[in-house]
Amino acid sequence: MNLRSPDKIGFLTEQQQKAERLGLQYLNIPTQLKAINPDFVLWAIPQIAALPTPVLLHCDSGSRSSIMALIQIAIKQGSKAEQALQKVSDLGLLPASTDCPSLTN
Repeated sequence: MNLRSPDKIGFLTEQQQKAERLGLQYLNIPTQLKAINPDFVLWAIPQIAALPTPVLLHCDSGSRSSIMALIQIAIKQGSKAEQALQKVSDLGLLPASTDCPSLTN
């Protein structure tokens, strides 16, 4: 699962074709770090859960993919989306500009 936007420098335009040639399922969900909020999580987590395992999440620096992996783990352990986001926020992984007014530190 690629969290990078196709219009960003370094995006590999043939990544999906290469992955599928190897028998892998490819999913591109372009997102910005500041857009990771409860609504995004509620939409994205089922997308991740539907992928065959193991799942490879990636972005440019690893921050978005790390956040989404941690949120996925927290939700699998029984947390709700907002609780999972709060855990990630408590770790200092979400920027202050994240559009998630319910999260306060």
